[in-house]
Amino acid sequence: MEELTVSNVMSTPVYVVMPDEPLSRARNLMLKHRVNRLVVVDERTMPLGMITQADILNHLSQPDAPWRRRPVDSIPVRNAMSDGLIRMHGKATLQEAVEVMLENNIRGVPVVGEGLEGIITLTDITRYIGKLDPDVLVCDVMADFVVSVHTQQSVPHVIEKMQENEVEIVVVKEAGYPVGMISSTNLALLELTELMEGIIKSKEPRMVRKEMHDGRMRYRYIKETHLVAEDIMNRTMVVVSSNDRIGRACELMVGEGLQAIPTIDEHNELCGVVSDEGIASILMTEGN
Repeated sequence: MEELTVSNVMSTPVYVVMPDEPLSRARNLMLKHRVNRLVVVDERTMPLGMITQADILNHLSQPDAPWRRRPVDSIPVRNAMSDGLIRMHGKATLQEAVEVMLENNIRGVPVVGEGLEGIITLTDITRYIGKLDPDVLVCDVMADFVVSVHTQQSVPHVIEKMQENEVEIVVVKEAGYPVGMISSTNLALLELTELMEGIIKSKEPRMVRKEMHDGRMRYRYIKETHLVAEDIMNRTMVVVSSNDRIGRACELMVGEGLQAIPTIDEHNELCGVVSDEGIASILMTEGN
């Protein structure tokens, strides 16, 4: 493969927040720009750290979290941001960038020279590989271990399945066919919204009929019904064949803003999941 440097592939502009700004602003920036991480910078726009949706969620979920005693608007970003920021120079190779992200289980790294120049993410790597369209099939890099749930299984059950199997993505199936996906990002955004806006993790109250002793029916309220998989899954459902070229998977993932796509075999049965991490690993195996 043609070797490029990080500066050739990185994303700009970089969405930033300052350490003394409130968590609510960080969350709003993530929603506005459809990103799940921000670079925390000082007044000179030099990176100090990173904050993700998961960082905010973890901070607010602590039993003694400050949000329980005071408004979220008064909690500064510095309280939840990640320490030990990893940086990269624009002249680093893409292989070096992939190695850093996969080894440290992170999805993005700020690119720094004299100042903050950009950010390199797994999505950027996927976009690059898609344009390159190497002679690699989906089955060469997909994970054949798939955790799936039914559309009507509860959100707590989904979380339990993810934790038990140590995965960040589950496929939602209906009649055996994939109809959606749930990722840790979906869950983080859901729980973060609930914590910061006070939304109850349940559907709207619904009315049901109950038979009375004289045979008549009367209505009574069920105060809440638990959210199920289909309520929170990503409904932008696309699949790829295990025999498709990897470029096809990259095109779909970048176009739909997905981190992974279910794969099906020649019988149209679910057989695996191809993720941006798996795609990025192509650069490592190619020895660039």
